[in-house]
Amino acid sequence: MVLSTDKVMWLGGAVVPARYDLDVVKFLVKRWLEGDDDKIWFTPRKKSFGAVGFVFQEDDVTAQETIAHGLLELYTAGFFQQQFLSGRGTVVDVYGLENYRGQNWYVKFYLLGEADDHCVSAISFHPLDEDMKFENGKILEVTYFGERSWKSN
Repeated sequence: MVLSTDKVMWLGGAVVPARYDLDVVKFLVKRWLEGDDDKIWFTPRKKSFGAVGFVFQEDDVTAQETIAHGLLELYTAGFFQQQFLSGRGTVVDVYGLENYRGQNWYVKFYLLGEADDHCVSAISFHPLDEDMKFENGKILEVTYFGERSWKSN
């Protein structure tokens, strides 16, 4: 199965761009790495640091640091689509992160809080379950074929 940008929200016939400015996201991530613990909120465990910890055999703290460094590797061309969180009306951005520590990743996040006091809510950061087909035709393939038992934890 292939995830395709035909699932992207459309507005007036054009693909909707990323909702959140990656420069702001990266600024917040750097603040978190410098010790400001309020700048990233990791949830839920099994779709983020639980998955990373499983793949790399890392404890939760190290897995969260791995995610933070991965977020710093995101780039505009890796934007895949916007989604709405069901029941909340919150818009999230979805990215494909290519070849981060040897794997391709599904990354989903949003900014939480007021403009002057944002934090990044890292909802998903896990190896791709399916290939991602981008609007420009690029396909980001599944690269992790190991056990996925983090999904049941």
